[in-house]
Amino acid sequence: MTRARSRLAVAHAGLRQSDLDILLVVDTTIPDGALRVVEDDTYHVLSAEPGFQPVVDHPIRVLTAAWSAEPTPPGSVIIRQHPSPELLAVVYDLGASPPTCAEWVLRCLMGILETAAARQTDELVLPVLGRRFRVLTEEDFGRLLADAVARQPPRHLRRIVVPGERSLADGIKLGVDSVANRA
Repeated sequence: MTRARSRLAVAHAGLRQSDLDILLVVDTTIPDGALRVVEDDTYHVLSAEPGFQPVVDHPIRVLTAAWSAEPTPPGSVIIRQHPSPELLAVVYDLGASPPTCAEWVLRCLMGILETAAARQTDELVLPVLGRRFRVLTEEDFGRLLADAVARQPPRHLRRIVVPGERSLADGIKLGVDSVANRA
């Protein structure tokens, strides 16, 4: 397993200094017990299970439900039990142009940190949010992540694992360091 490390100093309620590890993991191994985050859109198309799902309801009920479905607001975080809990980060609106923005990603990151604190999670698997349609860069994500951590210091969270290619590490580190250097 190849890892790129970036350390971000976080003030916990102004009482003491602590470090939060942000690790880029190049392989697809997800640590046991880590809370996993999945990118999603307002109608949950991106997080849907692929393949045929048998429907037991009458077709008119299915179509009526689809017609009256309301979108989840961008920036929302939803807890889904799948067989283990995971967080759906609603960072995309597929009907919008562009389909995402920094504000939605930041709101999701804040919600993810809040949920991790409420669940007393110490490790989080977090993809680079907002990058799928090339609207935001890895550096943008690093800045937004550092900003979210500065605004909402994690209480129990000690490690954020970012799965991806090695090339992501430099951009994320630049973004994290740019916020850390501002403080």
